Amino acid sequence: GECKWTRKQMEGNVLSDLERFKIPAMRQAGIRFAKGGPQLLLFSRSGFKHALYKASEERDDIRLVDVEEVVAGLTAADE
Repeated sequence: GECKWTRKQMEGNVLSDLERFKIPAMRQAGIRFAKGGPQLLLFSRSGFKHALYKASEERDDIRLVDVEEVVAGLTAADE
């Protein structure tokens, strides 16, 4: 996954970088993924650009997590 804690929406290049550089580096390091490949969770404080929303709608392996979902998860864990 990838997390950005900035005031700008997450750009599509974050997904490209994960797929082109980080995931291959993990495979090269011997990290194994499930048969279907890795699940990509992108966390953003300020939301996501349209290209990422489109990618997440078209693909089952991408999940966009905004700050509200993170806070809701933390709040539920405290209950």
